[in-house]
Amino acid sequence: MKRNKKIDLITIGRSSIDLYSQNIGSKFENIKGFDAFVGGSPLNIAVGCSRLGLDTEILTAVGNDKVGDFVLNFLEKENININNIPKINGSRTSAVLLGIEPPNNFPLVFYRENAADSMININHVNNFQIERCKILGVTGTALNKEPSRSAVIHAIKIASKNNIPIIHDLDFRLDQWKNISSFGKLTKSILPLVNVIIGTEEEILATNIKSKNEVEINNQQISSPKIKGNLLKEIKNILSFGIDTLIVKKGAKGSHIGIANDIEITNEGLKSPLYIDKKNKFNTPAFNFDEVVTTPKDAIHLSSNKINTIQGLNFKSGVSEIWGLQYHPEITYDKMITL
Repeated sequence: MKRNKKIDLITIGRSSIDLYSQNIGSKFENIKGFDAFVGGSPLNIAVGCSRLGLDTEILTAVGNDKVGDFVLNFLEKENININNIPKINGSRTSAVLLGIEPPNNFPLVFYRENAADSMININHVNNFQIERCKILGVTGTALNKEPSRSAVIHAIKIASKNNIPIIHDLDFRLDQWKNISSFGKLTKSILPLVNVIIGTEEEILATNIKSKNEVEINNQQISSPKIKGNLLKEIKNILSFGIDTLIVKKGAKGSHIGIANDIEITNEGLKSPLYIDKKNKFNTPAFNFDEVVTTPKDAIHLSSNKINTIQGLNFKSGVSEIWGLQYHPEITYDKMITL
């Protein structure tokens, strides 16, 4: 059945129950209990955008199990339509376990054998009607195996045909790839159709690795690999495919945790409706670990501070007008101190 309602954002890919250690600082083998949350890059993006007031949906899949019910219940409470998310018999909803050993040790264990979200197929994409969305968000892990690989590529082609901007989160997880060089090959195969790329420095380097000898992972920190390579060269290589924007997550080297201080509005920003009645210099809650390294053609630079040159910008992509902020105006100070 044809659905006419337009959706601001559709994301595609993994969803899971995430179990975080209750014993902060404890070694993984000594953990006494876990707190249950949900996770997966596309799910997190969909939920975050929904909280910001956007109409979002996620094309994922869960098993016909209680863990799947947990994920769907969470999404429904976040005002995300779950009617089009399939339950796939014979599969399992994914699970992730995380240890928390500050400041820099966070072992991560994925349970994704027979994962339901890896079984999304082209029929699921067609039923979801990707052409309804204003922006499509895809992620790297969904490309690691069939049938989700073909489903994601199919969705990208639909979006491109309908002039829908496509955002690709590289989302590199080494243990999810049987052939590690396939990550880079598949990523590059979709780049000509992608508008925005998001990734850590390591994920950008991963687009050119040929063997596991180029990757080092300590204490099962799957999301923080050490990868050999020339970062600037790989950034230029990705940009050569003609994407509009590449966002590099730089961690503590380019981050705000808590407050972004002394954000200054540019002369162009002062003309923007975004900053009507705003002081020329202001502080705001911020929890970003990303840095914009290049901007689309004709993008308008709205604001900056010492840590992030691009704190605000505005640009057009196809028929969509996009506004981007590095900080979080939706978070109140009262809320922030509880985080």
